[in-house]
Parts: sequence; C-alpha cells; structure tokens
Amino acid sequence: MTDNKNTFNSWHRAFAELLRELFTPLNLAVFPELPVMAKPPQVDILFFRREQAVWTTEQFERLPDGIRQCKAAYILLEFKYTESVNKEAFVQALTYDYLYKRHQKLTDKQVQTFIVSAKKPHPSTRKKWGYETAVYQGVYKSHNELLKRIPLISLNELDRKRHNAYFKLFASHKVERENAFKMLEREGLPLIPEPLESLLSGLRLLRGEQDMRELTPKEVMELGRKWGKHYLSRLSAEDIAAIPTEKRLAGIPSKERLAGIPSKEIRAYLRTLK
Repeated sequence: MTDNKNTFNSWHRAFAELLRELFTPLNLAVFPELPVMAKPPQVDILFFRREQAVWTTEQFERLPDGIRQCKAAYILLEFKYTESVNKEAFVQALTYDYLYKRHQKLTDKQVQTFIVSAKKPHPSTRKKWGYETAVYQGVYKSHNELLKRIPLISLNELDRKRHNAYFKLFASHKVERENAFKMLEREGLPLIPEPLESLLSGLRLLRGEQDMRELTPKEVMELGRKWGKHYLSRLSAEDIAAIPTEKRLAGIPSKERLAGIPSKEIRAYLRTLK
C-alpha cells in the first residue's frame, strides 16, 4: 500500500487501489496513473496480464462484463466518478489509447481502452457519440469510426451479478452499491487493508451524486472510519466474538495484539507452534 496522502488524492486513484488489492494477488499487475509517454499525460489505470494468455478462473470471477471478455494484454481504464461522460472524456480516452500504443510500440490487438463511468451516461450523450449498442447490460460500443474501439462501461447499469460487484462498489446510485456490498458479503469479501476498508465503508454511506461531488476520497474514508467505530460500539461481546479473528486483528501491530496477555500464556502458545 502506498502512503495515505498519495493513495487517496483522487477518486480514480482510490478506485485503482481497490483493483490493485483485488488483482495483484491473482498475478495481474494494476498501475494507477501510468504515464502514456515519457512525460504526462497519465492514464487513470492500467491492467497488465502478466503471463497467461487467458484470464484465470480467479481473475475472471472479479472482472466485470466487457473487460472479462477482453483478450488484450494491456487494458487501459479512463475512470469517471464525479464527472459525467462528455466530449472531454472521449477525447482523453482516444488520446491515451493512441499515445500509449505508440510510446510502448504496441498494436491495437495488444491494447484495449475502456471508459468506465460511475454515473449512468445520458441517452442523448450516448446517441450523439454513437454508443447505442449494448453488448452486455451496461456495456456499450460505438458505431462512430473514431470511438468504435473504446467501449463504455456504465457501473449503475451493469448486471447485478457477482463478477460485476467489485466494480459496482463505485457506482453512483446507492441502491447499486448496497446490492454489490450485500452480494459480496454473502460470499465473503477478501481481506483488504486499512484505509481502503474505511473508504469502502464510507462509500456505502454516500446518499447519491451530491455526496460524490462534495466529498473527497479522504473525507469519505474518514466517514467510513467514524461509522465503523460507531457500529462496533453498539455490538455486544457475542457479536464481536463472531467477527473472524483475522478481520478483528487486521492492521493491529503484533505488540498491541499481545497487550494484556500474560507472558506465561504467550510462551505456552508459542510452544504449540513449534
């Protein structure tokens, strides 16, 4: 994990950190704010398929529609969280796509760029830029000659299936985020470090697009941290005991974990590990 101050300075960076925690253990490299040439501009997020020619089962289970069907080795994501999809977003995506391939000497088949929008793009905007064909629910392709290779993913519109849930945690509609959280909770969220866990807790509390525009990732993270303390303060001892040990102890230094335990008991426990 990188330093807090640098990790959550923007929404696309926060989104990238979630993807990095999810996919790095699965042998997928995820690079936030990757330069597309020797000097800026920078693309929001890069997925790099490290070794295998196809997605592994574990990767496939966490990738959303549109991306999971992609065969390119390099996947660029232009992520729009508080901003609506507009002309600037399409120009940026086209520019990054072109410059990255040229700078890295890669072909069209090796690189695939997506625009990922937390908000539902307005139908008139989609129509204006040729995004009228839904390949999968919430995944649009354009018949515009310039944009036909840049699919558009609308997080609010993605099907409510588990493989879409991780991305839908960043959808603008609260009902979509909550559905994704509940789906993942039923099947078990992977352990993720603080402060990312606080950020996700804060996202769960956001009411809608107004909160998205007014709050920074750092403020949402603090909201989630305070909510977590309030929630835990209302739990009974039995409820707390039911929380998996690794979740309760995550992020707590070893010295603090052992505080209050008699040294005799610690030595006895250590002997059982030998």
